[in-house]
Amino acid sequence: MKHFLTGKARSLEDALSVMESALAHLGIQPVVEKWLHPAPFIWSVHVHDASCPALFSNGKGISREAALASAYGEFLERFLTGYHLADFTLPKGLPWLYTPNERALPADTAWQALPRTLKAYWDPDGELVPDVHMPELGCCGQTVHCIPMEDIQTGATVEIPWNILVNLYASNGLSAGNTILEARIQGLSEIFERWVRNRILSENLCLPQIPEVVLSANERVIEARAALESEGISLSIRDASLEMGYPVVAIILYAREQGRAFVSFGAHPIFEVALERTLTEAFQGRRPGEYDDWKPPSSDLEWVQSAENRELHFIDASGQFHWHFFSSKADLRFKPWGLAASADFEQQWNYLVERLHAGGHSLYVQDIPFMDFYACRMIVPGLSEVLPADELVENNHNAGCHLRKHLMAHEDSDRWAWQLLDLLDEWGWADHASVASIAGLMTAPESPWRGVKVIELRIRALCQLQQLDELLGWLDGIEHLAAGSPRLNTLLALQRLAEGAPEDEWEALTLLYGEDAFSQAKAWLQGHAWEDLPLSDALMDDPWQSAFNRLVVTRARALGTE
Repeated sequence: MKHFLTGKARSLEDALSVMESALAHLGIQPVVEKWLHPAPFIWSVHVHDASCPALFSNGKGISREAALASAYGEFLERFLTGYHLADFTLPKGLPWLYTPNERALPADTAWQALPRTLKAYWDPDGELVPDVHMPELGCCGQTVHCIPMEDIQTGATVEIPWNILVNLYASNGLSAGNTILEARIQGLSEIFERWVRNRILSENLCLPQIPEVVLSANERVIEARAALESEGISLSIRDASLEMGYPVVAIILYAREQGRAFVSFGAHPIFEVALERTLTEAFQGRRPGEYDDWKPPSSDLEWVQSAENRELHFIDASGQFHWHFFSSKADLRFKPWGLAASADFEQQWNYLVERLHAGGHSLYVQDIPFMDFYACRMIVPGLSEVLPADELVENNHNAGCHLRKHLMAHEDSDRWAWQLLDLLDEWGWADHASVASIAGLMTAPESPWRGVKVIELRIRALCQLQQLDELLGWLDGIEHLAAGSPRLNTLLALQRLAEGAPEDEWEALTLLYGEDAFSQAKAWLQGHAWEDLPLSDALMDDPWQSAFNRLVVTRARALGTE
């Protein structure tokens, strides 16, 4: 017997078959692991590629098969749209980089071709310099790759630079489905979900409870709630439609007597689907009793409303809500909304678009068909940004190109080390930031670059240059700055040696930090600071990078023949 979910065009069995075939044609070998089933009708799973585990996805659903379909769908959405490629160095010689119908343009040409309204959204202060802020981290060239997207209102095609999509929108608006409309409905629903959450945070709203008579119509939610109550988790299910028919539900989960809570959001134009998504989202990759990423309410309204807190909510839902959000006195009334389970895809899509256009917003969409499956990218300028527009100027991902180019151009000279220090000063990367993340390096667990932080580059350069007084200053507090680094013991031993540890302390240093770390610290202090890190062309000799390159080439061939 085949199983159908509300809002899906295919049975779960057929959908899984189509997605497995698509993954195989793309060269992906999915590893399925980390199954969780904390309550009835709540499942989650993690999927990654066997050869390159940095490419992964997570899935959730009301059954085991639904969760797996969710994970496969997310993997395909991210791989087909190019999101999986956004943070890493791309191989050379590709016929195209992100989508087959992209267009490569000079940076200034790409920027000037945009409508004035979009340039006003993305550069309100007129500070953006196309040659500086438009190139991409993946290739670090001056040619800009533009993605054609359709303005849903006018039907016009607008070519949007990839770097804008990556820096401001991240994965918001990415989706996948069995049909074009199914994928679009998923993507626009999630845009509403995240926008409503941000509005609740910025306006410090308290949402109304969804009446029990409404909830009781969904037996799955009632059964799951009862099971969670028995695990010490109380639920408060709220209407997040903001009296405007926005298709969003919020659930507050209280870890009783633990001082912590977790807030989950879900969205879909069919109310019962939105409700179930909200509940399964809450436990994607989480178990009852594991409350590390659950947070107490906050009294600091400025923090709750900050861009940093909103970003944490987007990344892993680890942000905080103000105490007022948890109040039993709502700022809004509950108003029934949504479509019946029998609504077709056209009705669902129109429901979403009408509410979007009623707010005066424009929607841009790119559909990506592949083997009877569909991925979708959509943005709503002024509404679906994950980060503020000034990130393009102040914290552009492509700044990592400068660091990668310098590491690739390594030479055993003091001039190179001084230039590295100048580079670190000029761009101001955080001392605790990952070098691999900044420079777009794929690092397998055994890679010497895994865990290297910016502060370590500075310390190595100062050791090479024998700037020992300055070195001591940067080593102050190193146990915090380098926490989690595989070379923390080396850095701690180096600190004591730089302070002038006499030889009668060396045995203690060896016992405390290990013989290898102590020997390495002595070598650094003598100016031999780079011998354990692959540089120049060897920077790219990583097994995950090699696997990634193969998959990117396979992807280009597979999509190019569609």
